[in-house]
Amino acid sequence: MYRPTTSTTLSVLFLSALAAPMPFGDSLDKRETINWGTGRPYFPQADLACTNVDSDYPIVAISHDMFESSNYCNQGIIVMNTANQNAAYARIGDKCQQHECTYNDLDLFLTQFLIDVEDLPEKLFAQLDGTGADMEIKWNFVEW
Repeated sequence: MYRPTTSTTLSVLFLSALAAPMPFGDSLDKRETINWGTGRPYFPQADLACTNVDSDYPIVAISHDMFESSNYCNQGIIVMNTANQNAAYARIGDKCQQHECTYNDLDLFLTQFLIDVEDLPEKLFAQLDGTGADMEIKWNFVEW
């Protein structure tokens, strides 16, 4: 009976990763799936450096405005496991604070954590009111 070696397994995983589409990447359709900045459902504002995360809910807010290097990072969400939350703060929060958020930053972030919008639960797209910088962030609107 054939048993794959470690090197064989790693080769297969590497080739699979090359063949798999990267999160978002150049796919406009995937960005539309998550409703980035199109007047469809609004999401919590994303001043990550000032948020208080409830670790029971692995949800981190980010901004569709990152695509436009906007001065405000507010309307958008991303899902990640709680073990990566601190890394998310450093990666996205600091960039938002500096008003230098770009699509490339977000794309690199998603690639780093292997997050695909197709894996986001439908409940995540519930309507949330308000978009201001002082808006209260609700971390418990979806249970895992």
